[in-house]
Amino acid sequence: MNPLKKTTKKRASGLIAGVLMISLLLILGSCNFVDEDPDPQPNPDPDFTLRPLDDAIWARKAIAYSGYRTGQSPGEKIYPSEAQILEDLNLLVSEGFGLIRLYDTSTHGQRTIKVIKDNSLDLKVMLGAYLYGADATYGSQNQAQIDEAVRLANENKDIVVAVSVGNEVLVDWSFVAVPPKDMVAYIRDVRGRITQPVTVNDNYAPYAMGSGYDTAQVWREVDFAAIHTYAYWDAGYNLWQWRQETVAEAERADAMMDAALAYAKANFTAVRSALDDAGIDIPIVIGETGWQSVPSATVGSAQYTAHPVNHARYFTDMMAWAYGAAGSSPGDGFTRPKGMFYFEAFDEPWKQADDNWGLWNVSREEKYVLSGSGYTDADAVYYNPPADAAKITADTFILHRDAEAADGEVASSNTWNAWENGTTASVATGETNPPEGATFAIITPTPKVWGWGMTLSVTDPVDLSDFEAAGTLNFSVKTDYPGKIEVGFFTGNTSDQMGVDVYLTIDPASNSYGYANDNVWHAVSIPISDIVPSAAPAYGQDASATINMEQVFATFVIADRYATTGNSAGATNSISLDNIRWEK
Repeated sequence: MNPLKKTTKKRASGLIAGVLMISLLLILGSCNFVDEDPDPQPNPDPDFTLRPLDDAIWARKAIAYSGYRTGQSPGEKIYPSEAQILEDLNLLVSEGFGLIRLYDTSTHGQRTIKVIKDNSLDLKVMLGAYLYGADATYGSQNQAQIDEAVRLANENKDIVVAVSVGNEVLVDWSFVAVPPKDMVAYIRDVRGRITQPVTVNDNYAPYAMGSGYDTAQVWREVDFAAIHTYAYWDAGYNLWQWRQETVAEAERADAMMDAALAYAKANFTAVRSALDDAGIDIPIVIGETGWQSVPSATVGSAQYTAHPVNHARYFTDMMAWAYGAAGSSPGDGFTRPKGMFYFEAFDEPWKQADDNWGLWNVSREEKYVLSGSGYTDADAVYYNPPADAAKITADTFILHRDAEAADGEVASSNTWNAWENGTTASVATGETNPPEGATFAIITPTPKVWGWGMTLSVTDPVDLSDFEAAGTLNFSVKTDYPGKIEVGFFTGNTSDQMGVDVYLTIDPASNSYGYANDNVWHAVSIPISDIVPSAAPAYGQDASATINMEQVFATFVIADRYATTGNSAGATNSISLDNIRWEK
């Protein structure tokens, strides 16, 4: 996980959340450093001598620590106080943790090391030097982190037992991509100025060096591998058999959690095999792994996987694998992990929907994983195929209107959800001269560099197949938003990788379907048959995904993806909407 970036990694019910995930992923793309940076890698450092990991230190229970509380965040540079950090660290020590991972050398990192030192706490630290991107663009910021990490490591050798250069910088979906040749230079800089072992924390995939990853030279420069494995996230991409549909329902939760552990072990084995094949004889540490206790709104599988009981089960299984069933026989880094930094200690509200990974909540109260109270094993969640969607047979399906449904009409229970953690737009209520009833919705974009989007989403999917041939999508709109906009809907279950965007671009310059942007109310009516040809698999979904009118999850979508509309970036003009409905 990236502690300085908010990932979706925005989150609605588990299935609808998947709709939002697709919206976010549209902007991520793939960062293929090899194609963009064909320069040959440096030769291995002839003076490289492997620095061993102290068995006594790495046998300690380890955890990722980031102590941001409500109202605090790294982006706003509002950091926990020393008193708050001391409270946190005392909780970790009391629970038996003796090794923590810090992600950067900001004030938070500096204060944490100071608190450990000033209070003689029995804690060791793997310190992170955070990297913001490629050296050509972020060289000065990266170097500042590196220089501070070197200073802290040298001044606190009894506390800082390792330094990690970068976090998830080589994986192809990285938010902070750094080319391998830059990583080699950064690692050599750090190793040349400290005596502690040095690593890079990254997803298991670049460590496993599969297709597209020219990373072997990076791993020849580190003293140990620090890999991230997330069965929880990867379930959303169907990278392992999380559904366990062939298993009896009473046993399905156990089967899923057994499969999650097996997946983590398989990630370890893949990295071990790749390193061995490349002649890179370094031990492996699990640098991150975890499970959400509350569903993430950007993972389509979340409603079937995230729960306090599943969270506790994953923690228990991973701890037993990494440290032995009795916690007294840690691995060697070759047959089992040398250690494992569980993600994470405390919930962090600033992450919005990418929260709820902690063993403690933000109020420092023990969750079920530690307290064992409030649930039983029978409460664990697991996959059950969704029931058939309710078929809408009425002539009018109301999405947003003040007037109650009349004969031949049925009203939907919808929720406004902005893409990307609710950050790309906001919704408010207007009351001045609405075209229908007493109120209307005001959508105000807060766009990212790629654009913005807002949906009306249903908790359970609806079957709108009766509208496909002769139905229309209708709404009233008033705006001066510049350029084209996209409107439509979203079908398919993202947990099955079948999510489909069904969006049509409408142009005020040609008064498409009645749409205009002259800041006067206009009635828009678009035949569903005109929108359907625009259907395409949503980003990250299976290429075979096709429109499914029997399973509509977002009944109305309005958006501006600049790559689609051709608009200039950054417009924040509000869009007023009312009387949104499907008719036939």
